Amino acid sequence: MNVCIVEDMLSAIRLSEAGIAPICLLGTSLSQTQFNKLAKLKPNKIYIWLDMDAMNKAVKLQARLSSICSQVYVIRSKEEPKELTDNEIRSRFDD
Repeated sequence: MNVCIVEDMLSAIRLSEAGIAPICLLGTSLSQTQFNKLAKLKPNKIYIWLDMDAMNKAVKLQARLSSICSQVYVIRSKEEPKELTDNEIRSRFDD
């Protein structure tokens, strides 16, 4: 399973509608509880899609998540999932 971490609920809903498994942070930080639950999922790939102003946090989160998944990617986009069509969302992923 592949998952994508986003900041807000609307973006998580849009990812789900586009066929991407979302994880909503409700902010920019991943709690230890969320980290542990994500580790139990054993995802094949983890994508991190935070707002551009949170790119430093996304890169730090990428390093943290690399301990549970060997394929962790940061999506760098000026647009948020909630602003895009299903096809535009899916085009951001390499699957």
